[in-house]
Amino acid sequence: MKLFSFILLAFIVIVLAEKIEKKKAEKTVEEQWKDFKVDFKRKYSEKEDPMRFELFKETLDQIKEHNKKYASGKVDVPAYLNEFSDLTDDEKRKLLQTEQQ
Repeated sequence: MKLFSFILLAFIVIVLAEKIEKKKAEKTVEEQWKDFKVDFKRKYSEKEDPMRFELFKETLDQIKEHNKKYASGKVDVPAYLNEFSDLTDDEKRKLLQTEQQ
């Protein structure tokens, strides 16, 4: 019974996440960027914001490509924006190293 409940909950979470992502995809990239900064409490200077926005756009493109593979059954899990979506590869690596220690 617990396994069934877990599977049902996981299914519901995935369905809801997909609906949220579809609504986000209907927004412009600029609107998604503004939402992202609010959701993840990001505040950048005028100088840094354009660089972070470019990283964010690259991540969005990667997510779209990944999710095309998901839609065609080539991968098992969809991808979503997360707290790492505006970070450089070096920043992500440093965060992961810190978490593993």
